[in-house]
Amino acid sequence: MSLLRVNHLIAARENRQTILRLLQQQGPSSQRQLALQTRLRASTMSYIIRDLARWGFIETSGVVPARRTGRKEVLLKLDGSRGWTAGIDLDRNSTELVIVDASHKVLFQKRYPLHYDANHFFKTFIREFEQARKDLGLNEKRCLGLGVSVAGVVNTTAGIVLKSIPLNLVNHPIAEKFSEKFKVPVLVEHNAICGGFAEKLLGAARSFEHFLLFLIRPGNTEGYFHGMAFYLNGSFYRGAHSSAGELDLLLAPAPGVKKVQKIDEPDEYVEFCRHLSRVIASLANLFDPQAVILFAEEPFRRSVSLSDLNLQVQQSLIQVPDRKISLQWNHLHSGALACGAALMQLHAGMRRMLTSLVE
Repeated sequence: MSLLRVNHLIAARENRQTILRLLQQQGPSSQRQLALQTRLRASTMSYIIRDLARWGFIETSGVVPARRTGRKEVLLKLDGSRGWTAGIDLDRNSTELVIVDASHKVLFQKRYPLHYDANHFFKTFIREFEQARKDLGLNEKRCLGLGVSVAGVVNTTAGIVLKSIPLNLVNHPIAEKFSEKFKVPVLVEHNAICGGFAEKLLGAARSFEHFLLFLIRPGNTEGYFHGMAFYLNGSFYRGAHSSAGELDLLLAPAPGVKKVQKIDEPDEYVEFCRHLSRVIASLANLFDPQAVILFAEEPFRRSVSLSDLNLQVQQSLIQVPDRKISLQWNHLHSGALACGAALMQLHAGMRRMLTSLVE
């Protein structure tokens, strides 16, 4: 194949992936709006839209509201029937399942009292998964794969959990285990990155190209589990050994709040917030993000004042002219980690299909 031909195929694939990504991030858009954003010629855009519609990736979604008379601009959106994926969040004592279609619509969500142990787990979970699929009337041939969210150090390329304290796993080939049972592509990712992906696509981080996600999850009687996701220059940073985001004892907030429901001791609350704000400010000083997303569930959010934290964080930041770092709660709540895993696998599956079609 000539070099010119190869370059043409690469450009064609990248252009079509760009249009899909824009529709994934911002929702329904017109052909003219997409052309202005990408600076592609109208004729090139017409070819791209024609292909994506013919392959079933997009469909029309009404018209752009306008006061002027004449022909209206048609809105384009993702076609949910193109396929579906499932996201699975493995926590210490539970497993959450979320199913999404190709338009990012959540079709199903449920939490099960299942602990992952690689043996007895699948007997129950496969039965529950199949029941959900049948109830939704989903064609198993249109499944683009499974995304698995795991607390711990994950080599996502190899699909191996290098170390997970909550799940008590070391060098565990989790992608292989799930792939053997479900016979579909499996993506395994750190749970904080799954949460960050969901927030970037659908939640609080949509407008940021540089943000940190600070994950706070209820643990055992000793307090909380913490994790980080770094979204820098438009992509997640995983580190040289896939362990970026693991917090040591100096950075992880002290156990402090031991009761999930409320904070009983004022002194305990003040010290916990002071330590947490110093940790967030130190990370913000180091990475200089546009925002820090505090990803926590309702019990914690009711216990801690975001305004108190924000004030202390801003006071601890190194003063840089014109710098503003936004501190905010996550927008997505229940099922967000499993949803993020499903969306990551959905995008990977869409890329695989598009690559094969363009070539």
